[in-house]
Amino acid sequence: MMGALNAIGCVSSIVLLVSACGRFGFSAGGIANEGGIDAGFGEVGDGGADASIDSPLDASIDASQMGVWAAFAPAPSTTASLWAVTAFSPSDVWVGGTGGPINHFDGTSWNLAPGATAQDIFMFWGASGTDLWLVGKACTVQRWNGAIWTSVALPGCTTENLFAVAGTATNDVWIAGVGGTLQHWSGSSWANHAQSAAVDLWAVWAETATDAYVVGSKGTIRHWTGSIINEDYALNITLASIWGTGTGEYWVVGAMGTILHKVGAGSWTPVASPTTQFLYDVFGTSASDVWAVGSAGTLIHYDGVQWMPITAPTTVTLRGVSDVPGGGIRIVGDTGTVLAHP
Repeated sequence: MMGALNAIGCVSSIVLLVSACGRFGFSAGGIANEGGIDAGFGEVGDGGADASIDSPLDASIDASQMGVWAAFAPAPSTTASLWAVTAFSPSDVWVGGTGGPINHFDGTSWNLAPGATAQDIFMFWGASGTDLWLVGKACTVQRWNGAIWTSVALPGCTTENLFAVAGTATNDVWIAGVGGTLQHWSGSSWANHAQSAAVDLWAVWAETATDAYVVGSKGTIRHWTGSIINEDYALNITLASIWGTGTGEYWVVGAMGTILHKVGAGSWTPVASPTTQFLYDVFGTSASDVWAVGSAGTLIHYDGVQWMPITAPTTVTLRGVSDVPGGGIRIVGDTGTVLAHP
């Protein structure tokens, strides 16, 4: 998740509880419709998003995108579930996931980076190729300086899983996670903006130092404008990812194929979705080129008019998507999957 150059994706015996096990608390590839799980654990609104959408949906496949997605070669040397991806160029691509397999592609081969954690990794964000952050399981925060990963202590964090990191500059970085964890790095110190402990925060998107969003469980949407404004969505549903165009337009995706859209000062509105699968990540290169990925190989695309299903060359759960400046799009998912387009 997360295109790095844009200012801004468990305990096996308890795989269903997101707050207990981590951001993507599901057995890899084992659940056909992960969005339905939340309803069994108190998120009773997860099935309601589609019912509120009255717009007719043209479910035809976007033929122009057919056949252009393929497994990236060479593949990284891992079969783990990959949840995080970011890139600065075709020769500077990072992926990470379960067990901390932080792999770096240098344009020729994949390599393991020095100092990298062995913990589960959930997301990357970087201001540049020599200033990259990652977050993960059990308060894991690390920072890459171009040569080595070093650990960063998050004040007050003890065992919480950290799901999201995003920012606009080296002195404007947000980290979010379980139990309402939300902290901001100013370049010299951390400020605690913790939200309700009853919600888990899944994703952050930052446009400017005074315009950032965080989304999460129970329909949570919070807007930072210098202070936190509550824009929670009416349905009690997990919102997993947010992306903004940089021009005041935002997309949010989540459980049961939920897609929300906001333009300017308007309200968050549901948009017709071509899937009911759990959507883990959303990312775009422009207002008319937006991608979302999810369970069972779900891949959908927005062309500026509507969302349409795209055939992916896999059926494994896809968990993260990012652009590669000068090199197209990359998607990561279970069993070490890395897909490329074009």
